Parts: sequence; C-alpha cells; structure tokens
Amino acid sequence: MGFKKFPEDILAALKSQRGHNLLVFAAFLAVATFLWWVMALNEEDQCDVRMPVRVTNVPDTVTIITAIPDNLTVSLRAHGSQLMKLNWGKVPVLDIDFRAYRQRSSMRLSDADLKALVRQRFDGANIIVVSPDTINLAYTTNPGVLVPIKIDYIVSPGAQSTLAGKPRLST
Repeated sequence: MGFKKFPEDILAALKSQRGHNLLVFAAFLAVATFLWWVMALNEEDQCDVRMPVRVTNVPDTVTIITAIPDNLTVSLRAHGSQLMKLNWGKVPVLDIDFRAYRQRSSMRLSDADLKALVRQRFDGANIIVVSPDTINLAYTTNPGVLVPIKIDYIVSPGAQSTLAGKPRLST
C-alpha cells in the first residue's frame, strides 16, 4: 500500500516551495553544464595519435623492397570537438597513392607531403609533428628470382641454459 503512494509523495514534494527551488536549481545546473561543455569543446588542445599507413594503387609489376611503416605518430592541435570525435571514433588510415609519389626506383614523401596528407584526414587540424618525418620506399619492377639459401649455423645454449627441442627456422 505504501508503494502506490510513493509517486504521489514525490509530486507533492516537488509542488512545495522547497521542491520548486530544487527544480529551478537543477534547471540552472543543466544549463551551466551545457555551456561549460560548449566552452570546453571550443578550446584547442594537443594530442598524439598513432595513424595506420597503407600504400594504395601499387601495380602488380612492382615489388616494394623497403618495409612500409605500420603507422605514423602524429602530434596535432585541434578543437575539443575534433579531438572528442577522434578519441571516440576510429583513427583514420593514411592512404598513400603510389602513382602520385613514385619516382625512378623509389617512392619518397617529405615532411611537407606527409603533413599535407595527414591534415586532409584530420579535417584541417594543425599538424605539429609527424614521425617518421619522411618515408622513402625503394621498389623494383624486375621479376623476382628464386635464390637458394644455404643455412650454416651453430646452436649453443647460453650460460646455465639448456636446449629444449629442435631449433626452428623462421623468416
């Protein structure tokens, strides 16, 4: 019987002078919180992001010899709303078009090229540092050649260690 009266008690309490004051306080607190969020999201802040790298439009006749970096470390300065989108969403992938940056036998991107590509991905944020600052990928158009590999090795354990099982080779 006491539970049915519970909502009526709350309504009666809110209709009192004290309840009215509490509602006004809660409304102003909500407005102040909203304005604080707007102000905080308009301020600029700096953060570091690890951005994945992918080379696109590589012809089938091309073999890239140099290892492509897995990701770039980007230090950027942006508004709070942009950083919130970045922290709550996915970090964009940096797609490098092979056709746009290839030269004789290498693909070279300078610091300015990398910053321009990254800036496009982050909607105009101020890019402070990109690491590594240059990417230089050597490639060849010659067909691959099978080369026999003869492995000459001596396996011995370190001090106070023992071998457990057969040694395994991996590339």
